[in-house]
Amino acid sequence: MLCLGMLMQISCKKKTKIEAKDSLGTTTLSSTETDKEGEKKCDDFIADYENWMEGYVDLIAKYKDNPAGLIGDPEYTKVGLEGVEWASNWANDLSCAMNPKYQKRFNEIQDKIEKKMKEVGLK
Repeated sequence: MLCLGMLMQISCKKKTKIEAKDSLGTTTLSSTETDKEGEKKCDDFIADYENWMEGYVDLIAKYKDNPAGLIGDPEYTKVGLEGVEWASNWANDLSCAMNPKYQKRFNEIQDKIEKKMKEVGLK
């Protein structure tokens, strides 16, 4: 349901250039966060994301036998809007987006959520 493509990278203590290529050319961004600040921010983000995803699966699991019931649930609407915000924040945070440590952790969360969805009969 949510497609989050970019993954995270920690910025360096000194000024660091991170290049992101798009169809229009190359965009170069700079970051001056310290390693410790950047790592805490990324760790917090990924932990909060994991908690949010678990809550999302719990919510949709309540409606597995009546998926149409989700449409009228205000919590589902709220969670859907939060999903858009998560995706946007994830994709826009290039100070974290390319680090293999966070790429691996993100993939682990996705695998965990896929497994949980299968366990509750959603896949």
